[in-house]
Amino acid sequence: MKQLYEGYHTQKFKKGETIFVRDYEPTHAYAIKSGVIRAFAYTPELEEKSVAFIVKNELFPVGWLFSKTTIALFYYVAHTDCELYVVDKNTFHQALAADSLLAHEMLGHMVNDYVTKSLHITALEQSRARLKLLYTLYNFSLRYGTSVMKDVIRINIPLTQKDLASFAGLTRETVALETLDIKKDGIISTRRKYYIVNLTKLVTAIKEDDLDFQPKIAG
Repeated sequence: MKQLYEGYHTQKFKKGETIFVRDYEPTHAYAIKSGVIRAFAYTPELEEKSVAFIVKNELFPVGWLFSKTTIALFYYVAHTDCELYVVDKNTFHQALAADSLLAHEMLGHMVNDYVTKSLHITALEQSRARLKLLYTLYNFSLRYGTSVMKDVIRINIPLTQKDLASFAGLTRETVALETLDIKKDGIISTRRKYYIVNLTKLVTAIKEDDLDFQPKIAG
């Protein structure tokens, strides 16, 4: 995807800046050159509920870019300082039509996103706070993690307890309590705001609480 964006100009956003608000009609999309974008919606109680992080080389808003909607479906805010490529819809589709390898790479991004969205839904469906948080960490490990050693994953997004709560459908106080227990079990550790996950222990912990769990780990 990087080759596609090389000719595009960029815009920079500071952490916390809003890029799109919900129901806004975009004139262009963005792809991420550096940094992280968070997509979220508000509940009727005006609480933020996060739906996705968007990371390097990924596009947003995808629904608008592929003409499934005329508006942005979520709020998009800079989770970190960001530099974004400005993507023209027509130019993007012309490039996809002309390059099958590029189209295949785009499909890979979409499949990855589909799998992790399914895990996000699974996390939200759980009745127990611990299992909600374990599934959320599993989701983030697959979606945003890199291996630092055998069975150990670093989630490459800075996360606060508020961020985890927003994704898992929990309160920050509940996340704080559950995180302490999960740390004691040796499943996670933290370095600044980055989480280090022992994937074997995480999968084992989920299996103990959810007998229907089937690990989604690529071979």
